[in-house]
Amino acid sequence: MAGTTSEPTTWRPSSLLLLAVAAGVLTGFAEAAFLEFQRLVFGRIVFMGRHAWWMKPMAEAILFSTAVMALVLAGRVVPALRSVRAVATLCASLAILSLLLMVGRLHIAAQLVLAIGLGVQMGRIAERLPARGERFVRIAALALVGLVPLLGFGERILRAAPGDGAGTEAGVEAPNVLLLVLDTVRARSLSAFGHHRPTSPALERVAAEGILFERAISPAPWTLPSHASMFTGLLPHDLSANWRIPLDDREVTIAEHLASAGYSTAGFVANMGYVGWETGLDRGFAHYEDHPISLRQLAGESTLAARAIRRLYPALSGTDENFVRKHAADVNRGFLSWLEAQEGPFFAFLNYYDAHGPYQPVEPYRSAMADGEPRGGRSPLHRWLDDPFSTPPEPGDIQRELWAYEAAIAGLDAEIGSLLDALADRGILDRTVVIIASDHGEEFGEHGVFDHGNSLYLDGVHVPLIVRFPERLPAGARVTRPVSLRDLPATITDLTGTGVGVFPGRSLADAAGTATTGGASVPATSQVSFAPRLPDWFPVSRGDMASLTDRRWHLIRNGDRSLELYDLEADPEARSDLAGDPSTGALRDSLAALLAATVGGP
Repeated sequence: MAGTTSEPTTWRPSSLLLLAVAAGVLTGFAEAAFLEFQRLVFGRIVFMGRHAWWMKPMAEAILFSTAVMALVLAGRVVPALRSVRAVATLCASLAILSLLLMVGRLHIAAQLVLAIGLGVQMGRIAERLPARGERFVRIAALALVGLVPLLGFGERILRAAPGDGAGTEAGVEAPNVLLLVLDTVRARSLSAFGHHRPTSPALERVAAEGILFERAISPAPWTLPSHASMFTGLLPHDLSANWRIPLDDREVTIAEHLASAGYSTAGFVANMGYVGWETGLDRGFAHYEDHPISLRQLAGESTLAARAIRRLYPALSGTDENFVRKHAADVNRGFLSWLEAQEGPFFAFLNYYDAHGPYQPVEPYRSAMADGEPRGGRSPLHRWLDDPFSTPPEPGDIQRELWAYEAAIAGLDAEIGSLLDALADRGILDRTVVIIASDHGEEFGEHGVFDHGNSLYLDGVHVPLIVRFPERLPAGARVTRPVSLRDLPATITDLTGTGVGVFPGRSLADAAGTATTGGASVPATSQVSFAPRLPDWFPVSRGDMASLTDRRWHLIRNGDRSLELYDLEADPEARSDLAGDPSTGALRDSLAALLAATVGGP
C-alpha cells in the first residue's frame, strides 16, 4: 500500500525524543484541563496551582523525554526498542496511566493493565504512520514546546494586572495592617500563654507592647473555614467554604474592602492546599503568592512523578518533610521583597505552615527542644494517622511528636521576631496594626484524638491572638474573656478608620458590650466554633459539630447531638465531662439553647 510499510518504522533519535516531548506536553494539558473542568463545572477545590497550565506540560514533557531517552539507549542492545512503535507504546501508556490516576476509580493494577493495553494499540497505529508522519511530529512538538513558555508569560502578565484598590486612595497617614496567621499553633503550647517551655519569646515581646487575648476562640478547627471567618466576619455555617468547596463571592472580604479603600493588598501563603488561590481566600489581594515556581514544585506537577514522590520520598530522604514546603523564612522574604515597591498603606496577610504536621523543627530548636535526633522515616504518629490499622504510637512516640511540634513553633516564633525587627528598621512597625493569630490548634491525644479538624475540644480551637498598634491600643494589656477570630474584620476597619459596621461582629479594641452574629445576639462572653460537614474518612464524623465557650464553660454539641460540658475554671484541661451531672442540667440546657439559636439545630 502506498505510503505505508510493514517493516518497523525507524525515525531519527531526535524525532523520537520530540515525539516524547509532544506526548508529554499534550498529557500535561489534558491533566490541567481535567482539573480545570472539575474546578469550574463542579465548583471543587482541586489543589491546582495557577501555574499548572504551563508547569504540568513542562513536567510531563521532561518525564516522558527522560523515559524515551532511556528506551533509546536500551535500543543499542535491543534495536526494536528504538522503533516508533516502542516509543509510541511507552508514551501512550504513560499518558493513559497519568489520566487514569487522576480519575482514581480503578485499582492500580487494573490501571496499569488498561494503560499498557491501550498503549500497545497506539504503538501499532503509530507504526503504520506514513513517512511524512515524522516531519509532522517534529513540527507539532516544536509548536507545543513554544506554547508552554507563552502560557507561562501570559499567566504572569495576568497576575501582575493592576488591582491595588479601585476606589479613593487611602491617606498616607492611614495605618498599615499586617495579619500573621500561624497555621496549627495552639495557645496551650506557647510560653506567651503560660506554657513552661520557652516556645514564643518573640510573641511575648509583642504582647508586652499590645493586647494579648487569653482565650481567643477559632470559629473552626481547621484551616479553610477559620480563614474564611477571619476574612468575612461570618461564622462557618453561614459560609460556603468546606473540605472541597471554596469560599464563594457572596460576601465581601477584608482584603476587598481595604483594596477599595486604596490599600495595597498582598497575601503570602505557605499552606498551599487550603489557603491557595482556588479556595477563594485570594479575593481582594492584588498580589498573592502560594504555589512556588521551583524545581520541586515542577516535579510535583507530574501526576506520575507526584505519585512516586509520595511513596518514595519519605524513605529515600529519611524524613517526614513534605516534598514541597514553604518555610517562614520563604514567606517573610516574599513579603519584604514585595514591600520594597509599595507606597502608601498596605494590607499584608502572611500564612505560616512551619508548625503544621509533619513536624520538622529546624536547628538549633530541634536539638534544644525536641529529641535532637534526625527524624528518620515516618513518625509512628503520622504513620498511624494515615493508616489507622497500623500499630498505634506508644506514649513516648506521642511525647516526641509534641516536642517536635513545640520546637517547630519556637523556630517560627524566631522568624516572626526577625520580620518585626525588619519592619522596625524600616521605621514602619509603629504605623502598622500587627495581628498575630492562629487558624486552629492541634491535639495530641488529650481527648483520644490527634491532629485537627475532627473535634471541637479546646486544644483544637483555643488559639493565640495578639494585637499591637501603639497609636490606639494599650501596651501589656491582657483580656481574659473569650473573644472570636471572626471579629478581626471589624477590628481592622475600626483601627484603620475605613468604616464601622461594614463587617459583622465587634472591634476587639473594645473589650465590652455584645456582638450580633447571624441574626442572634450572643453575649460578649460567649464564642462559637463550628466543624462543618466532617467528611466520611474521619472516624468521629457523625454530622455537623458546634461548641460554645464562655468565661467558665465549654459546651460541645457532637454530630449525633450528644452534649459534652466542661468547667474550664475548675478543670482547665477539660478532662471531666459534666454534661450528665444533674447539678449542671439547667446550665447545660441553657447553653445548648443559646448555641442552637446561633448555629441552628435542636
